[in-house]
Amino acid sequence: QRLERLSRLGVQRALLVSSPTHMPRCLRDASVAAARLGYEGTVLASPCGTSWTEETAVVVEPPHRPDGGASAALFGLVRRAAALAFGTTATESGRRPAEFLAAFERLLASFENRKSSTV
Repeated sequence: QRLERLSRLGVQRALLVSSPTHMPRCLRDASVAAARLGYEGTVLASPCGTSWTEETAVVVEPPHRPDGGASAALFGLVRRAAALAFGTTATESGRRPAEFLAAFERLLASFENRKSSTV
């Protein structure tokens, strides 16, 4: 929608400003939209210095190669966990997100405790 307006106004450069962890996805989506709309300008991206959290962001993407191995397995597990924890139909299907998150926390803690006790 915005690229359509920029195109109509004759703007040849669009600059996206986003958090460093979100910017690659913004640029990817804007590039796809630009191609679909026939936007002939250039789409650029720049990271902003603003962070809305003290936490380090984690971005989990599907593997980009067919031999993804552990990365493909991890992506599948994370996708399933996210659906259980945050899926829009979680409560409608009888799932209990808070219960899942508590159980997931216990599972992770049990592995973290094992690792620290063997070091």
